[in-house]
Amino acid sequence: MLHVAQISFYTDPAGRDPEELLAAWPTLSDVAEAAADAGVRLSVIQASTHSCTIVRNGVRYSFLPFGCGAAVGTDDRAFAGVLRALEPQVLHVHGLGFAPDVARLSALMPTVPIVLQDHADRPPRPWRRAAARCGFEAASGLTFSALEQARPFAQAHLLRPDLPVYEVPESTSRFVPGDRAASRRAAGVHGDPLLLWVGHLNANKDPLTVLAGIGAAARALPGLQLWLCFGSGPLLPEVRRRIAADPTLSERVHLLGRVAHDRVEQLMRAADAFVLGSHHEGSGYALIEALACGLAPVVTDIPSFRALTGGGRVGALWPPGDAQQLCEALLSTIANPRREARTDVRAHFDAELSLQAVGRKLRLVYDDVLRRRRLADAADVGDGAGGAARSTRHAGVRRTGDVAAASAPSRPDGRPLVSIVLPTFNRLHYLRITVDSIIRQSLRDWELIIVDDGSAAQTRAYLQSLEDAPRTRVIWLPHTGNPAAARNAALQAASGEFIAFIDSDDVWLPEKLAVQVSALQSRTGCGWCYTGFALVDATGQPVTTGRALRCLPIEGWILEPLLDLRATVVMSSVLTRRALLEAAGGFDEALWVCEEFELWMRLAQRSEIAFIDAPLVQVRRHAEHYADDVTSCEDLVRMFEALRHTDIATQAASAFEKRRAIVSAVLARSYATSGRRGRALGKLVTSLHYSWRYAEWWRRSAVTAAAALAPAAVTRLLHKLRPAPLAAASPADP
Repeated sequence: MLHVAQISFYTDPAGRDPEELLAAWPTLSDVAEAAADAGVRLSVIQASTHSCTIVRNGVRYSFLPFGCGAAVGTDDRAFAGVLRALEPQVLHVHGLGFAPDVARLSALMPTVPIVLQDHADRPPRPWRRAAARCGFEAASGLTFSALEQARPFAQAHLLRPDLPVYEVPESTSRFVPGDRAASRRAAGVHGDPLLLWVGHLNANKDPLTVLAGIGAAARALPGLQLWLCFGSGPLLPEVRRRIAADPTLSERVHLLGRVAHDRVEQLMRAADAFVLGSHHEGSGYALIEALACGLAPVVTDIPSFRALTGGGRVGALWPPGDAQQLCEALLSTIANPRREARTDVRAHFDAELSLQAVGRKLRLVYDDVLRRRRLADAADVGDGAGGAARSTRHAGVRRTGDVAAASAPSRPDGRPLVSIVLPTFNRLHYLRITVDSIIRQSLRDWELIIVDDGSAAQTRAYLQSLEDAPRTRVIWLPHTGNPAAARNAALQAASGEFIAFIDSDDVWLPEKLAVQVSALQSRTGCGWCYTGFALVDATGQPVTTGRALRCLPIEGWILEPLLDLRATVVMSSVLTRRALLEAAGGFDEALWVCEEFELWMRLAQRSEIAFIDAPLVQVRRHAEHYADDVTSCEDLVRMFEALRHTDIATQAASAFEKRRAIVSAVLARSYATSGRRGRALGKLVTSLHYSWRYAEWWRRSAVTAAAALAPAAVTRLLHKLRPAPLAAASPADP
């Protein structure tokens, strides 16, 4: 059984005894028991002023003094002794702010992967980041409540490019739904609708904006009542003044102050909607509790709340600080049948946030970091003395070719001719169509490897139904949002002579594989092949807009045509020989948007390509498809900077430098149209020394400078008028 040690270096400042602490910090035991519920042998090591061991619900808790929070004169020998006696296979550290402790932990157990879990942490101040990096450098993976929360740490250059980041809820709740009418009688509350707030009255949670939205909604909902539970209240005097000054609010708003935890559950059972106005949250424990009770959330559209509500799949999201949008969100939520809404909310909680769901997600993280560690160790063995010199702590495997020799020493007879790589994350309505198009292929000698990146319950159920299908394998990963990592996991499992890629929203025509395999078998000098494509919309109808349909019949050595955009190679059209892919390496996991374009350049450097001049792939264009402009452009700039000193840059020097310059100009434009004017101008300045010779860079830069210096209203208008990106456009031309 997999053994994991969850470690908390934070010492309770109140010095409570362990039994008290377990009662006061339910997350400590909930997260541990969630992992244990998923079949993990779980041990907890908690920094404390006390020393004792407690075994509860299958989890062993060791309380002892250690870490930077321990008393002066305390050493870590007892902590080291406990760790060595437990012999865990994975170390799970709570919090990102314990870099010295994590570094010492890594030195103590150098072969054991470390997972760091965010708990509302923020990047340290610039002058403290050098010291903080030692902790992140020791990590094999990070978890956040929402993947977007990793971005500030990446922008502060604290995270290695190959460090995997996972999306896992910070905690769960043991609250359950109850009878609404009985709960109202017991709690002594009323309202039609009855709205509930649970949170501090501070500037971040913004009760004043919520009161303004409530006042506006009350005109359409005369029976509305708002009940506020809060601990600290820095804004309490101002909240009271606002309520007293507005008769609409004074008749409807009730300040309950601090209430017992069991009464919070009762209030959540009684309410019709849960309201919060937070601008920033590391997670949102009160929101998790509301969802556990089946209470519809009307909360701000911030990363953690987006993740907890499934992107607004339950309840409604509204922009922070916008009282009118809160009013509209309330009206739309209250208009829904309330009994059905409660059932839907609880079903979402059960699937994504319950003890079982959190345990499943943690187990996937633990399994994935162990898988990556084994691959890294195999690469070290395969590299011999050179591999031994590398750190074994870095478990992120960026390219499949690095470990191909160690992981597949021989390929037995009976292997499939083609291995099909299909990563997916939700989008079940498209995924079914994609899988059907694979099953209908006229060439039957294939295996399908589906990699699930932590999808929701409906998609998981569909994929589980495929696990018993012949020639189909499903690999389950925790959600990282990194398509390169998902495809690399599939490549590790692939055994075919050829590898085919398909996205989970695209469609193959029935003869696609047969035509491509025949082409490569007859053209031994070509290591890979691509086809034409047709662009379709969300309903499968043809899209005929502009250059999205362009697919020139270019083949042979195509590195320069790729860079100057004459050749358009879409992911779902590619079939490659396994041997070529192993020589070039797999997808670069440091790239989240343009990972396929970077791989195509490495393949194009090594081999000619064959082109099938027929639209054998339907590429779907839809609203769920895209990263934002800035993220895409930043990824492209990172890619070109990383390739500057490689053979790719020298082999096609002229095309490479021109594309690098244009991509820098496009990133500057994206900064400008998203309101980051200083960054836009800064990017133009820093790219000038390698871009000045290209007329197109000057043209784009002039437009960007004008946008950066224009009034904000004009910039917003330009951003709205800018056409949406095309799904089939080359990633080198944002």
